[in-house]
Amino acid sequence: MRTAQDAGRDAPQATKLPKWVRHIVAQLNSMESTLDLIAGS
Repeated sequence: MRTAQDAGRDAPQATKLPKWVRHIVAQLNSMESTLDLIAGS
């Protein structure tokens, strides 16, 4: 499973994105993690 830290290492250009874009990406990553947990239980 990919984490936000992995995405940061894979995409150094992500630091140039506006804060709201990074926030949305973080929210999506969080939702994905939650869905993975639900699917795995």
